Amino acid sequence: MRLRVRPEAILHRPAGEVFVDENAWVQEVFETCTPLLDGRPTPRVITFSTDGADLKRGYGGPPAVILGPGEPKLAHQTDEWCSLSRIEQSVDTFATLMRRWCGA
Repeated sequence: MRLRVRPEAILHRPAGEVFVDENAWVQEVFETCTPLLDGRPTPRVITFSTDGADLKRGYGGPPAVILGPGEPKLAHQTDEWCSLSRIEQSVDTFATLMRRWCGA
């Protein structure tokens, strides 16, 4: 028996949609990341999808930053991977941001 399946889109989003806000919170994230990168981060178009776009819509548009250890060119591929050093760097970055936001 053959099963025929018709895919149906459940979410429509333009490719390369940008969800970066230039507010104080985003600038603080950029400042925290600057020493870890080859310069200060800048808003740019992404070539993959994240939950950030949907969360912004669902929660009334709060600021959002896509931040993590993955390599954008590998995002959402079968063989996606992260180096341990990038994961450790991300843990340190997230901990620094949480301490700043909590006033610690």
